[in-house]
Amino acid sequence: MFIPLVSEGVCSKLPPCVEYVIIATGPAWAKLETYCTSPYYSKMEFLMKSFPLIPAAILAATAAFFTHAAQAVAVPNGALPGFYLGGQMGYTQLGYDDGDFTNSSSITRVNNDGIGGRVYFGYQINHYFGAEAGYTLYGMARVTGFNNNSSLGGDIRHQALDIVLKGTYPLVDSGFNIYGKAGVAFVKETASQTLITAADYSDNNATLFTYGAGATYNIWPQVPLEFSWTQVLHNNEIANSSLAAIGIGYYFG
Repeated sequence: MFIPLVSEGVCSKLPPCVEYVIIATGPAWAKLETYCTSPYYSKMEFLMKSFPLIPAAILAATAAFFTHAAQAVAVPNGALPGFYLGGQMGYTQLGYDDGDFTNSSSITRVNNDGIGGRVYFGYQINHYFGAEAGYTLYGMARVTGFNNNSSLGGDIRHQALDIVLKGTYPLVDSGFNIYGKAGVAFVKETASQTLITAADYSDNNATLFTYGAGATYNIWPQVPLEFSWTQVLHNNEIANSSLAAIGIGYYFG
């Protein structure tokens, strides 16, 4: 590739003089050569004119090197950089115990299992790092047996808005990716009126730590099938909650 650096007629009173830089097309080097058609143009003048051009040649060679390097480490089946969204559905579990409530008795029982789901939106910075925000609705915990009355009880519902950082590792070019994530979840706990009355319970809100892990498989380059597990830790008022789910996403790329 020839780049004219000084136009003809640089020496107004001398024969035309033209200088060129030749940059090799290889990724890791640059070759600088100059030519002058004027016999009156001294070597010292020639070098003084050419010296400022050397950094430009080095910069161009460095850019070429990193371009080739970036192409060399590209992951064909990795998570596509850019915005993405998706949805999940699966098994949820809350962490309440039989004795967590006022007026609990020997027959008080809590069923923490349920079905829930999560929707999310995120941005993948590159094949390895991203950030994500999601909303999760958990299945209800059902509490029965207050005051030794098997019909006296109520329900507790959890919902959470989470913001997490996400690290992804592509498994060569198999189409599988594994990931881990961690961040914060803004949790809202809502109790049914019968539970509030029977157990003197109340609604609660808290910001809690959340983390999770999962794996994806690219059905198509922009459409991954996802298997995930997410946990939100508890505090003194709100029990922990978890979601094991299967989902599907879409990467805009």
